[in-house]
Amino acid sequence: MPDIRIKITNAYNNKGEIHSKEIKINGNVVISNYIDETKKPYGFMNATVKGNNVSIHQRNSHTGTLDFSKEKYDIFLKILKMDGNGDEFALSDLIKTTKESLGLDNSFTVRKDMNAGILNILKGNEIYLHLDFETGAEKAQQATKAQETQKANNAATQKTKESETPQSSSTKDKLEFLKQYIPNTNVKPIAIDLKVQDSKNPFNSNYVDRTVHGQYTVEEDKTSVWAIKDKFKVGFDRIKYANPDLNITNNTFFSKGTVINIPDGFPLKYEKINNLDDVIKATQLDENYIRNTLAKIEKLKLEAYQDKENGGVITIGFGHTGKVNGKALSENTKITEVQAYKLLAEDLVAQTATVRSYFGDNDFDKAPKSVQMGLIDMAFNGGMYPIRINNQKDYISKGDYVGAVEHMFYEGTDPVFKKGLRKRSFCRVMMAVKDLSPEDRKKVLDNIETKCKAIIEEHTGKDKTDLEQLWDNAQKGIF
Repeated sequence: MPDIRIKITNAYNNKGEIHSKEIKINGNVVISNYIDETKKPYGFMNATVKGNNVSIHQRNSHTGTLDFSKEKYDIFLKILKMDGNGDEFALSDLIKTTKESLGLDNSFTVRKDMNAGILNILKGNEIYLHLDFETGAEKAQQATKAQETQKANNAATQKTKESETPQSSSTKDKLEFLKQYIPNTNVKPIAIDLKVQDSKNPFNSNYVDRTVHGQYTVEEDKTSVWAIKDKFKVGFDRIKYANPDLNITNNTFFSKGTVINIPDGFPLKYEKINNLDDVIKATQLDENYIRNTLAKIEKLKLEAYQDKENGGVITIGFGHTGKVNGKALSENTKITEVQAYKLLAEDLVAQTATVRSYFGDNDFDKAPKSVQMGLIDMAFNGGMYPIRINNQKDYISKGDYVGAVEHMFYEGTDPVFKKGLRKRSFCRVMMAVKDLSPEDRKKVLDNIETKCKAIIEEHTGKDKTDLEQLWDNAQKGIF
C-alpha cells in the first residue's frame, strides 16, 4: 500500500478556531461525513482512498480536506487511536471501536460488521459517520468475480460455436449419468409441534405472529433506511432484498414519496418462551441443530463478555449481540436464563427470516433440512456476508447442495479470530451433511477431508477429541 495521506479538519467550533490533522491511510477506505446538528455548510462528504488515488466528493465549495464538526472531529480522533497509532487510520481501529470506548451517550448507536469492514455511528435514527474499509475477503471476492466474468464470456463464446452442432449421444448419456447425483429433496421436515396455522408464517404461530406491512410511502425527505427499519421492526437486509431496484446501502436516504416494499414482520410472543423446548417449537428449526450444535457452541452466558473469537464484540446469552430491554449491551449487562432463551428465539427468528428473504421461500424450502440449518447458522454466526461471498445463492438456486455444504466454511480476515471461526465452520458442516444422500455426503466429506483434518490438528485435549468424534460420526452417517 502506498503512503497515502489526507487532512481532516475542524473548522466550525464556537471559538472560530481551525484544528487539522494529517493522517496516513492504511488500506482502501471510504469515509462518509454527514451533516451535524450545527447545520454548517460542509454537509455530506465522501473521502475515498483507492490505491494511489484520493478523492473527496462534497456538496459545497470546500476542497482538499475532510471537514468535521468539533464533536465529530473529536470522535474521529478517538477512533484513530484505538489501535495505538493515532496518526494512521486502519481496519484495526474499527475492530476495537465500541460505543463505550468512544464515550458516547445514549443518543448515539454504533453498528459494525467487521467481516465487511464497516462501522456506522448513528445519532438518533440518522447516520452520523460511515467508515468502510476494504477487507481481504472483499478483495478475494472481487478477484473471483473477475474470474467468473471471464469464464462466462468464454462459455458464451463456446456455446455459440456448439449451438451449430447437434447434441451428441455421448453428451446425452453424460447428462443422464449426472441425474443420479441430484439429492433427494422430498424429505419432509420433522414435525416439532402443532401445525402452523398461517401458511405464510414459516414459524409456529402459537409462538410467533405474522404482521403484514405491504408498501410504505416515505413521508419526509432524507429518511434513512435505519429509520424505516426501526419503524417497522424489520431487518435492514430484508428491506434491501425486498427492494432490489432501490439499490439500498447502509447509508441510503429516501426522498419523500418513495414507495418501499416492507417485508412481513414476525414478532415473538415473548411470554411463551421460557426454555429451550419453547425455542425449538417457536422457530420450527431442527432440534438437533439447536440442542447439539448451536446451544453447545454458543454456550449460555448470563453476564455480558467480550467474545474474543468474534472480533471482541460484547455478547450475552447464546451469542446475542443486540439490545437487551431496549438498551445497548455493556460489560455490566446481566440477564436471567429465561431472558437468554427469549433472546435466542428472537435472534433465530430474525436470521431465519433474513435467510429466507435472501434465497426466496421456494428455493430455500427445496433444500434438505440440514442444509437449511447450515445456512441459518452461517447467518447467526457472521451475518449475511459469509453467505454472499461464498456464492450460496448460486448453489441453492441450482440445487447444488454438495457445493453449498462444501462452501459453508468461513474464517474471516483477522488471524486472531481465525481458529475459532474455523472450528465453528467445521461443526456447521458436520451437521449440514446429515440430510444429504449417502452418495452426496461421501462426495462432500472426500472433498473437504484435508481441510477438516487440518482444523482438527489445530486443537488439543477435549476440543480435539470432540472434533474427531464429529468427523468419525459423519463418515458413518451417525448424527
